[in-house]
Amino acid sequence: MTEFQTCPGTFTYKLFRYVPKTQREPWHRTATTAAESGDLAEVVELWISTEEIERLAARLDRASNAELKGLSHGG
Repeated sequence: MTEFQTCPGTFTYKLFRYVPKTQREPWHRTATTAAESGDLAEVVELWISTEEIERLAARLDRASNAELKGLSHGG
């Protein structure tokens, strides 16, 4: 979890496969909460892949214009 909290995103979320099955739900909740402070581009990709659409919508709603512009391919 420390690695994920340091750099939350889809790459580090793949550590999830090493979490014991009995701990996966709490780990997922902690990870998705920790991701809220991560880079918006990484968070978008992560929350789409984990189907955390409500979290994604709330984060996008709070995003600044600069953050949203940073998501576009034109930058």
